[in-house]
This record gives sequence, structure tokens and C-alpha cells, in this order.
Amino acid sequence: MIRDLTYAVRMLVKTPAFAIIAILAVALGIGATTVSFSMLSAVLLKPFPLMQNQDRLVYVSQAFPKNDDDGVGFAYPDFREVKKQTTTLDGVGAWQNATFIITNGDKPERYLGAHISAETFSFLGVQPILGRAFRPGEDELNAAPVVLLGYQLWQNSFGGDPSIIGRTLPVNGKQATVVGVMPKDWRFPEKCDLWMPIQVDEKENGRGNFYLSTVGILKPGVSLEKARTELQAIAGRLAAEYPDTNTGCTIMIKTFREEMVEEIRTLLVLVMGAVVFVHLIACANVANLLLARAATRTREIAIRLALGAARRQIVRGL
Repeated sequence: MIRDLTYAVRMLVKTPAFAIIAILAVALGIGATTVSFSMLSAVLLKPFPLMQNQDRLVYVSQAFPKNDDDGVGFAYPDFREVKKQTTTLDGVGAWQNATFIITNGDKPERYLGAHISAETFSFLGVQPILGRAFRPGEDELNAAPVVLLGYQLWQNSFGGDPSIIGRTLPVNGKQATVVGVMPKDWRFPEKCDLWMPIQVDEKENGRGNFYLSTVGILKPGVSLEKARTELQAIAGRLAAEYPDTNTGCTIMIKTFREEMVEEIRTLLVLVMGAVVFVHLIACANVANLLLARAATRTREIAIRLALGAARRQIVRGL
């Protein structure tokens, strides 16, 4: 074995171009694999920043299985009923992604954010670094507008001024009081610049309007299956009470991480497919190089066979 290794090293030194190309091809495949698995680890294994009790977080949605709907969001009145009736969830929160216009001085600027129910931040276990989170009642219709700023917005637009708390800002044409600033790494429901309490006029967005995203947290010791059974029972009661909008409607529940991964499942599949493809190309290139080098050594191999060299030894030397 040592003699084979010594011989292999001598051959690589003798043909440095071959050695460099082969090493680069293999390194490319290994590098692509490392990057892809780092991405998968970040998505599948790394905890969501700052969230508490992540193993108990769940994503809840209404669905119409007979219509092949695997999740249509939540109607606000049904969300309120789930909050009232559930005994397996410690908290339920709803949100809707939104675009906000803030007029800071004379220049209106557009930001991404979310309308979110008041208690959501509380059971997610995150607190603002300045000020406070939303209070119960601030998500009721016609409550005074309040806003939570994201860390980057606070830094970039207001210079990190701590006196921002209590100031009013024109947000979407209404004067909203700044009540807090969220931590730097807070990303819920995704990268947001600001949050406002969700205030729904049920006359305009009543039953049958399934548009809210919903997150909940299981009570300690409660299984996902037990919560699913309870939520389906609640869905049955709602269907019986409101047949015009809820007939055939069930309530689905899954882990919050599963829902987040589903949103980028196609991307993950494409990344893994690209990695496999790059790996195959690298292996094919190295194999072709080995065949090409073997073809140039035909005379040498014939002489070694004539002198009694074993075929196994010759193959190892290639």
C-alpha cells in the first residue's frame, strides 16, 4: 500500500496539470455540497431568532379538503372563535402582511410590515428593546393607532433616537404613536420594518373571507394530534352554526417550522438538485481525465504486464 501511494505521488508530481485539474474538480463538488448542507442546516435545524418555546409553535389554517384546498388562511370571526374555544393552545395570534407609507418630513417612504394581533408577541416570548409591545385591546376596531418599529428602521430613519417612544408618525395617513422598538434580529412573520395591531371591520371582512395567517403555541404536554382533534371539533361546530360560509371547512395544524420550510421547499429541492448535478459533473470530469491519462500510458502498461506485473497493481497505479 505504501509503495502504491509513493508511486501515485510520483505520478501526480510528474503530471501537475492533471493533478491540479482533478483536485479542483473534486474541490468544487465538495464545496458545493458543503454550502448546500449549510443552507439546509440553517433552514431546518437553526432556531428562529429570539423566539421562545419553538418546539411548541404551530401554524393553523382553515381548509376545504373537498375543493383540494390545503390551507386558505383564517377568517377573522373564526379566528376569534378559536381563541375563545381552544383548551389545547396557550395562545393564538393572527397577522396579515402589509405595506406601510410613513411620511418622515416631506418625503413619504414605503416599508414592509404586518398587521398583527396584540397578544402575539407575548406568547412568542419577545419583548421590545425600547418601550413596550402591544396591549390587549389595541387590536380592537377604532382603537388609537400604535406602531412598533423594527430595529433597522429605527436606526436608519430615526438615528437610533431613544426619544422616538411616544412620538406620533403619519402611517398610511393616520397618526400612530410609537410604543416600542423591536430587537435587531427579530424576523416575524418575516423581515418587517414595522408592525401595527390588526383592526378588522367584520362588516367588510366577515366570515367567508379567509385571509389571515395564524400562529399558536401548544400548552405544555399537549400533543399536536390532540390539538388537531380539538380544532377539527371547533371547525365542525362552526360549520353547523354558519353553514353558508363554513360547510366543508376544517382546521389544519402543523408545526410552525414545517410551514416555514414548505414556503421554500421548491428552492431547497432545486438547490439539492443543482448540487447533485455539480457533483456528477465533477466525477465525470475526473473519470474522463483518468481515462485520458490511461490512454497515454498504453505502452507503459503493456510493458509492465509483459514483465509480470499483476493487473490489480496496475489498476491501483492508475
